[in-house]
Amino acid sequence: MGIGTAIPTASFELQTVDIVKLADERKGGWPRAPREPEPGILQRYVVSPIMNPVTAAYQYLRGPQRKQDDAWDYSKYRHNQFIGCKLQSRDCVDSPFWIGNYHMPCAFRTPSVMNIHADLVGNRIQHLAGDAPYILAGDFNAQPGQNPYEFLRTGVVDESDETYPPEKYGMKWESSMKSMRSAYFEMNKEEPEYTNASHNGAMNSESFIGTLDYIFLSQQWNVNNVLALPKRKDLVGVYPNANEPSDHLMIAASLELQ
Repeated sequence: MGIGTAIPTASFELQTVDIVKLADERKGGWPRAPREPEPGILQRYVVSPIMNPVTAAYQYLRGPQRKQDDAWDYSKYRHNQFIGCKLQSRDCVDSPFWIGNYHMPCAFRTPSVMNIHADLVGNRIQHLAGDAPYILAGDFNAQPGQNPYEFLRTGVVDESDETYPPEKYGMKWESSMKSMRSAYFEMNKEEPEYTNASHNGAMNSESFIGTLDYIFLSQQWNVNNVLALPKRKDLVGVYPNANEPSDHLMIAASLELQ
């Protein structure tokens, strides 16, 4: 999924850029099937030399395959990229901070995929920032009260939760991600009524209206203000329209380092 980060260079110096496909950066790798037993003589010297090239050609042409309901395979083969930028204010020396941008896989049918990727993106920005302040913004494809929204805010997913990734090949999912704060929730004690109003006829005949976009923060930020968003009662139709060029509303926050 395409994302971008724009920086007002008159106000900020760009010190470092980190652009990665998060699925390639998972600490500990991905679950691997146990090794198959050694083949017999007939299999090794007769069957395999004939079948292996055929199988390899077929798999190459077919491309990577994963089951829709296999959270680990689905997560591994997602190509969603993360952009992280280390910035320094030109007006305030010795105060670098990181800002990260991510578009969460829309995996509502396999929600544990989004927890796996929330762990990937949360740990990525926290690892890059270290003790420095950071901001993580994006479309996280989850509403308040759902994971991965609650996971990103608390750093915890109960093992009994249906969105907790299952064990596979002896690998258990564990997260060391720290909790984050949501700028809109910090300011208003609630999230916006909606940030997305769209219609996808390929999925169903109904429109979706809900909050999917967030600005998550480390503990070092004060939230001075957030951009006011339209109320749901005033919404007519869906986006984009003549006034909104995207199906997502722009969100924004005025932040100050403590």
